[in-house]
Amino acid sequence: MKHEKIPMNCFEILKKILSEIKLTGKNIQLNQEICIQFYSKKHFVIKTELLSFENSIISGSSNEIVIKLFNNKILNYLNRWNNEINKHRKLKSLFGNKNLPNLIFSCPGIAIYEFIPGENYFDLLMTQKLSNKSLDLLAVYTFKLYEQGLVFGDARLGNIIFSKSHNMFLVDYEEIHEGNKITDLSNLMVSFIDNYPGILERSYNGYNLNRMIYFLRSYHLLEIGSNSHNSSNHEIIEDFADFWIKQMENSLKIVIERRSLKISNNEIEEMKKEIKKAFSQYNSNPKY
Repeated sequence: MKHEKIPMNCFEILKKILSEIKLTGKNIQLNQEICIQFYSKKHFVIKTELLSFENSIISGSSNEIVIKLFNNKILNYLNRWNNEINKHRKLKSLFGNKNLPNLIFSCPGIAIYEFIPGENYFDLLMTQKLSNKSLDLLAVYTFKLYEQGLVFGDARLGNIIFSKSHNMFLVDYEEIHEGNKITDLSNLMVSFIDNYPGILERSYNGYNLNRMIYFLRSYHLLEIGSNSHNSSNHEIIEDFADFWIKQMENSLKIVIERRSLKISNNEIEEMKKEIKKAFSQYNSNPKY
């Protein structure tokens, strides 16, 4: 569904946030001279400093914060905000402080989190710095999330931070819901190769494919070691690579349709061959 996003510069966003918070009667002081806007397709996300707020629960010494202002031009935006807050609380109860930033304050349409210094997984991927450790952490978190019957929904590497303390943090909860883990995992895998230029531009980056397969293997080992792995329907598939390539084909077709791209079935078959080749190369030489 298309939505409207009114252009606003960082300080206009900050001003709007402050006016909305003021209506709640809360006295939150922000540094109005510091404002950095992060990229977001749907909403408005900025970084600034919290100067004073008596109920602040920032765990570190920094007062840097990230504020998400939900776009009121999106249908049911308050439901999205409500799901964000509720899922953050649920995940906090499951994982504690290890993988989620503290929620400092929220009011309808606004969420204020402590800032987690580090780099998101997409940037690490594009600079070829996505380590085995970071992917193992992502596999563990993904596995634990699926154990709860939840899925990312918006399964993108840009929503995941590898902190300077070498931990993994999830920073977007708006679309987390109960769902199909196979589809969600396939979408997450596609996020490794759906970049620009990426596989949809017929640009085959061996590093990206290798990192995708390493993550899948790490996740798969957790499934094998769990008591519930027999319930995973891909266990009965004879060819591990063929099963996941088929799932990824479905995810890629959804992306192609959403972007109105003109990609033929023959081109999709070529993509599948490249992915299959990457699986074969990984099995013979799992580098990086």
